[in-house]
Amino acid sequence: MPAVICYVSGFGREVQLRVRASGRVGIPLPDLPDPPPRGLRLLCGGAPPVELRLAGAWHGYAVYCVPAADFDALVDLVRRHCWREPCRLPCRLEPA
Repeated sequence: MPAVICYVSGFGREVQLRVRASGRVGIPLPDLPDPPPRGLRLLCGGAPPVELRLAGAWHGYAVYCVPAADFDALVDLVRRHCWREPCRLPCRLEPA
């Protein structure tokens, strides 16, 4: 799966997520508070939350690692909701 660009609500605005096959999610630094939260939780309706842990910041993006089980759930959500890019997921991003 190549990187998929999605948008979710969070921090009072729309936040871009770049979901990569490597199990990482990139978020543009301007979309996050400064400094970026060390942990984030993606809440999508009745689905279990997806946990994201900050790995670092490179090239203007905060890069978050996603545990394998949570990443599988995120990929499934993207496949169900994203027919074209960029897509808008019915999810909310909040600090963990």
